[in-house]
Amino acid sequence: MLNTTIDRSPLSSAARVVIAAAALLVAIVTAGSGAAAQVVGSAFSGSFVDALHNAIPNVTLTLTNAQTGEKYTVRSGSDGRYTFDAIPDGDYRGVVTATGFTETHPFFRIKDGRSTQPAEIPLPLGSIEETITVTSNTTQLAVTPPATQAFATSRAQAFRQRDPNAAIIPPLKTRDVRPVYPQNQADEQATVFLEGLIDSNGFMKGLQVLQPANADFARAAMDAVNEWQFEPTRLHGVPVDTSIRVTVRFVR
Repeated sequence: MLNTTIDRSPLSSAARVVIAAAALLVAIVTAGSGAAAQVVGSAFSGSFVDALHNAIPNVTLTLTNAQTGEKYTVRSGSDGRYTFDAIPDGDYRGVVTATGFTETHPFFRIKDGRSTQPAEIPLPLGSIEETITVTSNTTQLAVTPPATQAFATSRAQAFRQRDPNAAIIPPLKTRDVRPVYPQNQADEQATVFLEGLIDSNGFMKGLQVLQPANADFARAAMDAVNEWQFEPTRLHGVPVDTSIRVTVRFVR
């Protein structure tokens, strides 16, 4: 204030207008950037259930935005519900994983917190997989002896008694029949892929060959596996069907 060389004459009207306009522009830009930072999307929620309509906890859901590649992951609570606090509108590729259930890849189209997927998403039980190898010196049908079958049954019962409240109790084989190597194919090798169900009574159901295979090898595999028996899968104590895939390798 004591500097006598400074020009303290009032600003012209034009200068005042320029300064005011600049200040207003800065304010608009700042406010706009703040609003953009806050508006990131809408809350989005749903739930997971099993085949008996029971809630599935600890399900991991990851959504990947098909356009931006951004990923959003949540885990369902004890009531099976999941919630995204805020997720932008768009198309998403989903990956759903949960212990004991089949991994699924649902598609989500989200707009204003709503999705093309139902709010309640059922998950299928995981499938059972088994691989067996049959050598060319197998000349007779190998069936589990009765004593071994009885032991397997008692083991299955003990397993269930150990944790009777488990949500999923997997099937246990009580009767095993191994395929016989076809005598007319003794110089050949093959792999047969089978798929079917272990029904709620523990029997094989709807068994079929997944890929083209030599008819003799396919028949040998089908004849044996169709004889398998199980203590069936139990879901919350209720016997249920379970998918099974079997790979039979015939090796010389």
